Amino acid sequence: IDVAGSPDVDFTELAQEFSVHIGTVTVYAHCRPFGPSFARLTLDRVLPLHIGDRFLLRGTGQRLITGGATVVDVQPPELRRRGAARQRAEILAMITAENHLGIEVERRRAVEQATITAMGIPVPRSLPSGVLVHDRWLISRQALDTWSQQLRDTVVAQYERDPSAGGLTEQAAVNTLDLPDRSLLSLVVAEAKLQQATGRISDPTLQPSLGAAEAAVAELEQRFADDPFAAPTADELDQLRLGDKELAAAAEQQRLLRLKDNIVLSPKTPALAMRQIVQLEQPFTVSDARQALGTTRRTLIPLLEHLDARGWTKRLDGNLRKVSGR
Repeated sequence: IDVAGSPDVDFTELAQEFSVHIGTVTVYAHCRPFGPSFARLTLDRVLPLHIGDRFLLRGTGQRLITGGATVVDVQPPELRRRGAARQRAEILAMITAENHLGIEVERRRAVEQATITAMGIPVPRSLPSGVLVHDRWLISRQALDTWSQQLRDTVVAQYERDPSAGGLTEQAAVNTLDLPDRSLLSLVVAEAKLQQATGRISDPTLQPSLGAAEAAVAELEQRFADDPFAAPTADELDQLRLGDKELAAAAEQQRLLRLKDNIVLSPKTPALAMRQIVQLEQPFTVSDARQALGTTRRTLIPLLEHLDARGWTKRLDGNLRKVSGR
């Protein structure tokens, strides 16, 4: 804990170890002075302390009280860098009842309101200008601005590396920003004026692209415009250099539709198929649908299963189906 000494206490003149008396409880403390007025105490056991709690100091083996102190921080930051103790003393000297919340939130970047309350820091209805509230979190405005800029830069960099990726994954964003909780990501995305969908974050000002696969996908789109049921073979996809990554990117951008057994069609194909199927006598067979659509069984079976899954058709037995609601 970080503490402030009473006017008669000079932590630089005290022993490194002494006893601390809080009410009827006595514990031993190791003292690291930050200067005459402030120090960090490491207690020999955990106590349910709050900011503002007061206690007495007594030298080890002594009966005389050497002074008093007040708790300033029950969850202080680690001091790792050179000069950190001096800087911490300067911050502790700045703390008042009015600015304590703002200083604590800025240090933590984001902290749960319950944590702040448990520490003993009041949370007023009118928050300081540098503090925002989001669900159960109190967030530093400066931290939010930093996260937003960092996220924008990362999304642009991802687009430049791979324009077909469809944006930055949410998990990658959380890891890059080192957010204390994943629930804060939506706030950062909104602040950065980015889009969040299907597990990815993208910049709406950047035109989606398939990169080197663009020409091949465009060729397939033209093919489907001429014959929406002419699914390319595996060899044709290989010749077009369209592998799993390229096909997945095209499907995510709703340029292509991927069905089971490596069948690739246009996203418009299911609706076009239904226009023909509803005109068939119900129920209909696979052969009836194949003739109506002018396609192969290889393409038709995954397409019909896709229509079943969407609830547009219903399978009655091994060979018969009907249009739902008919």
